[in-house]
Amino acid sequence: MTKTALEKHSYFLAIVFALLGIVGIVDYLYKYSFHTEDLLKGLGFLLMAPFAYFYPSIDGVKKASTSTHAVLWSKYLSYVGIALATAGFIFQWL
Repeated sequence: MTKTALEKHSYFLAIVFALLGIVGIVDYLYKYSFHTEDLLKGLGFLLMAPFAYFYPSIDGVKKASTSTHAVLWSKYLSYVGIALATAGFIFQWL
């Protein structure tokens, strides 16, 4: 990657998503009753963190038609993370 590509990475969003994931997993482990939705949300946010680091804005995703392998795997992990986090929120409200 070039220097300009490295400058567009967002440590802030990656750290926020990683912290949300860690809080969800710790919340799952330290409750007296294990709620699956906390684990699903925690894993979902952790899986979304790499993509939030590589592409902090949606404009970067549109420009990445020729993606590197790191971006491709983070994109697919992000899709799985979105599905897990959504399932966690749905299970919480049921």
